[in-house]
Amino acid sequence: MYVKIQIFLWFYAISTTIATLEAQFKLTLLHTNDMHSRIEETNNKTRTCTSDGPCYGGFARLAHKVKQIKKKTPNTLFLNAGDTYQGTPMYTLFKWHPFPKLMDMLGIDAMSLGNHEFDDGVAGLVPYLQAINITVVTCNLNASAEPKLKDLIKPWKMFTIKGVNIAVIGYMTPDTKFLSSTGEVTFSNEVEMIKHYASEAKEKGANLIFAVGHSGINIDKEIAAKVPDIDVVVGGHTDTFLYTGSQPDIEEPAGDYPLIITQESTDKLVPVVQAFGYTKYLGKLDLVWDENFKLLSATGNPILLNSSVCKDPEV
Repeated sequence: MYVKIQIFLWFYAISTTIATLEAQFKLTLLHTNDMHSRIEETNNKTRTCTSDGPCYGGFARLAHKVKQIKKKTPNTLFLNAGDTYQGTPMYTLFKWHPFPKLMDMLGIDAMSLGNHEFDDGVAGLVPYLQAINITVVTCNLNASAEPKLKDLIKPWKMFTIKGVNIAVIGYMTPDTKFLSSTGEVTFSNEVEMIKHYASEAKEKGANLIFAVGHSGINIDKEIAAKVPDIDVVVGGHTDTFLYTGSQPDIEEPAGDYPLIITQESTDKLVPVVQAFGYTKYLGKLDLVWDENFKLLSATGNPILLNSSVCKDPEV
């Protein structure tokens, strides 16, 4: 009888553990920001790569690594935090024209705009957004006075992964009005607009809410601290390099990856990430939530895209 009880308890413990693991939701979040037209690989200072090497990044290397991760990890979401434009002779010569096809080949699920996307005015942004097959999200931008632009940008987008609804809300710095050529576009405060659309997303069934945007690390942290419904923040604009452990190259980390922010009103823990820029790194954050979508773990690091990473021959 004693042996039977022991066997029963053993099987019960195993089945309970399995049920707990199955109730958890695991997601790998990939992210980039501030790619600044680095279509081709660069040297370690993000300038033109020479035969002397070593060389880093480039769209072909980035595309290969993304495909490799997505093949191994089906629960994957890839977000981009803006500033694809500007920074190389290729952009100066060809403007937006090379980017739609190349951006589509990276497998990005959603992206925010950055200030440099407006460098050639609304007229230089509209054909780019018309040509790409990526959802563009920016919630604190009002383009109602620019009819050709207004329908090309959404405040947020819902993704469903393994039955879990993830709302992705975009944002960008209102300073874009002074940094670039925005025409009749106006901007609002990021935190207040994200609060509004996070509430809307919750009403429409979002289980988790991510913010992706281009306002700088201090605003990223403020969003994490002040928007109760936010679960993860993916940032850009300040080219902030976050990393846990020994630095992999010349970039000195500005903090651990991810930064963990404690929300002011709820004490909820919210990961905040950036991944430097210039296609030198691919951010990779592995996340686990329990059945009530309480964060259990957030681990990872930006992946250095050096010569050990193959190039996608199709890019």
